[in-house]
Amino acid sequence: MLQGIAFAFVVDMTLIFSIWEPPNLMVVFYVNLFGFAAIALTTGYLTWKMLKHNVIIPLQLTRKEHPDE
Repeated sequence: MLQGIAFAFVVDMTLIFSIWEPPNLMVVFYVNLFGFAAIALTTGYLTWKMLKHNVIIPLQLTRKEHPDE
């Protein structure tokens, strides 16, 4: 969900900045920086959650079922 919001934000800002150019160019830089950082963070978070639920938790459950090995 967060990743979709980050992508939508970047697409919306790209559209807005193609129509309207702010008087200070640093505004565009910082908005783009925020948008792409949000995409990077949400992608990393999604990767971590997928690894946790698909690899780490099943390994922990397997170790609890066979404590002798």
